[in-house]
Amino acid sequence: MNLYQTIFSEAYMKKEWHMEYGERAALLFLLNHIKPDVSIEIGTYLGGSLGSISHYSHKVYTFDLRHDDKLKNDYSNVEFITGDTKETLPPLINYLNKSEPFLEFALIDGDHTTEGVMKDIESILNYKPRKPLYILMHDSFNPDVRSGILKAKWESNPYVAAVELDFVHGVFQERRDIYKQMWGGLALAVLLPTKRSGKLIINKSQDLAFKLLLNSSLQPMRIPSPKN
Repeated sequence: MNLYQTIFSEAYMKKEWHMEYGERAALLFLLNHIKPDVSIEIGTYLGGSLGSISHYSHKVYTFDLRHDDKLKNDYSNVEFITGDTKETLPPLINYLNKSEPFLEFALIDGDHTTEGVMKDIESILNYKPRKPLYILMHDSFNPDVRSGILKAKWESNPYVAAVELDFVHGVFQERRDIYKQMWGGLALAVLLPTKRSGKLIINKSQDLAFKLLLNSSLQPMRIPSPKN
């Protein structure tokens, strides 16, 4: 099945996958390019992204506050870890730091509060990459999520090579339940096995659009500048 068929097929158009088509394409492209030994997904929910992550990965650890038992039966290479990631994620990162194969991909799409996003990022930043590690963060166009990404201590990990808040830009929603709210978008961070040289710059290629829409949004808030 080619990329077009995958994105637009009946299976992938189910409402369970809460990503826009461009986000799906970006996720599938990265996974196909990386073919990760180990992947982490934070925010299993109904399994919308899990199918793709499982397909391209050798081993997947997926986190959420609760999991559907039916979903667990669908994937032989997925370990479902239930509970608050503040408690469940750090032990896994410690384990992966001492083991093989290596973590190469992570999707953060769980707690959408500023604090929750920041904590999940910083837990993963305790990992020392031995292969390139790609971290996708969904809903980077949402003010709370964006704030959490900016507040995370990216510079504390010397292996962070690049951070782009708007790898895929978000949308200004027309849906009645989230009307005029800012959702979607994928931020991307890349960690390399070699330490970076120079100052880490967090790029925000769609920041002007973000600021203009924030003035009309029903979820306005002040977004702090990253401390680099």
